[in-house]
Amino acid sequence: MASFSLAGWDPSSPTGWAAAMGLVSYALLAPSSTSPLPGDHAVLLDGSSGSFLLTFGPTEDRRDTDVLLSWAWSINVLPGVFPVARDGKGCGHL
Repeated sequence: MASFSLAGWDPSSPTGWAAAMGLVSYALLAPSSTSPLPGDHAVLLDGSSGSFLLTFGPTEDRRDTDVLLSWAWSINVLPGVFPVARDGKGCGHL
C-alpha cells in the first residue's frame, strides 16, 4: 500500500482529496463545458457504494446547494460533500 504525505497536499483540490483517501477523482463536467456554478466539481470513485460528489466553490445561497445536490442525484451517488471555508463564505479556500 502506498503511503501518503500531507506535504504539498492541496485541500482545495478534488485530486488531492482522492489521493489522500485512496480514491479516483473524475471531473464532473467536461473541460470544454461551461459550468452553471463556479468551482471545481468531481466525483470521487470507490465502487458502487463508496463514491461521492466533491465540490469546491462558493455556495453562498441555498439555490447553489440545491443544484449541487441535484448533480449528485443525477450521477447516482447519494452523498455530496461541500467543504466550507473557515470564514463560512464558500469552499474555494480551506
